[in-house]
Amino acid sequence: MDPFSNWDTMLRPKAFLYPSELRRIIARSLGVLSTMMAEAEEAEKSVALPVLGPASLHPTVWNAAAPFWTMHQLRAAVQAAADAVVSAAKGLGVRNDIADTSIWQQLFSVNEPAPGRPRLRWPGDPEDRDVKTMQDGLRQFAPGVQMTVRNPATHRQGVLTEQEAFELLATLSLLSRFMERCEVRSAESGEPKTDIGPQTNPARSPLPT
Repeated sequence: MDPFSNWDTMLRPKAFLYPSELRRIIARSLGVLSTMMAEAEEAEKSVALPVLGPASLHPTVWNAAAPFWTMHQLRAAVQAAADAVVSAAKGLGVRNDIADTSIWQQLFSVNEPAPGRPRLRWPGDPEDRDVKTMQDGLRQFAPGVQMTVRNPATHRQGVLTEQEAFELLATLSLLSRFMERCEVRSAESGEPKTDIGPQTNPARSPLPT
C-alpha cells in the first residue's frame, strides 16, 4: 500500500493506516532516500574527469601561443600558433611563392612529390581503405584549418573568449599531431621521413589585424 496516496484514509472510521504507521513509513523512506543521495554524491566525486589545459596542446602550438595566452591576448595567441604550424609545414621544403592554403593542398596531394613540392603521406599501405580515407581527409582538413582558424584570427576584429581561443588552439594542435604521424616524401629522397618534431618559435608581437 502506498502511504503517500492513502494518507487521508486515517480520517475514515476504518483507516488503512494509522498515524504511527505513517510516521514509521515516512521515516524509513527518508532514510532510504538519504542513503541513495549520499551514494550518488560519492559516485559523482569518484568519476575521473579529463584535465584539459593549454599546456597539454602540441608543443608547436603551445610554444608559440604561450607568451600571448599568459597576457590574455587570445586572438594573438591563436594567430601565433597558426603561423607556427604553417612554418613547420614550410620547413619541409615547400616553395615559398605560394599561398599558405595552397601549401596544405600540395602537402597532402596524392600526386608524386616534385622539387619544392614534398608530400605528407599517412603511414600504412596506400591501397588500404583506411589509409586512403585519412589521406583524403587530411587533404581537406588542413586547408580548412588554415581558412577557418588562421585567416579569421589574422584578418578579423573582435574579442575571443578563452573557451573559443582554446578550441581554436586545439584544432591547430590536432593538425600538428596528424602531421607528426605522417611520412615526408620528397623528390630529392624517396625514403620516407617521420621526424616532424615540435617547432619552437620565439615570442613576437602580434601582426596587425
